[in-house]
Amino acid sequence: MDAGRLLENFGYLWSPVTFALLVALAVGLMWLALAPEGTRRLTDSWRSGFYHVAREAQVPLALAYFDYRRREVGIERFLMLSGERNADMAEIASGYAARFGTRPRRAAPIRLKT
Repeated sequence: MDAGRLLENFGYLWSPVTFALLVALAVGLMWLALAPEGTRRLTDSWRSGFYHVAREAQVPLALAYFDYRRREVGIERFLMLSGERNADMAEIASGYAARFGTRPRRAAPIRLKT
């Protein structure tokens, strides 16, 4: 995906974030962080935007985490998505199996909406 198409998708939102995005694209480096899980209440699945962005851009997905039990923040590993949603989500789930958020009972199951 080129910068023009990416900006079209964002509707030309000119802000400090857009400027930072343009700078990142200019130097050939871009990190996009998305929270696939709902933030206000328990949900039955993850939102799928992160999956579609990574597949469309053909970039690896970083399994980033905040592990509150261990007081750690990091990246578990990078994963190239195959396009097989169930297999990809199983791989993501295995990467997060030993990681715990601040309220683990409110964690949504690692699956995409059908």
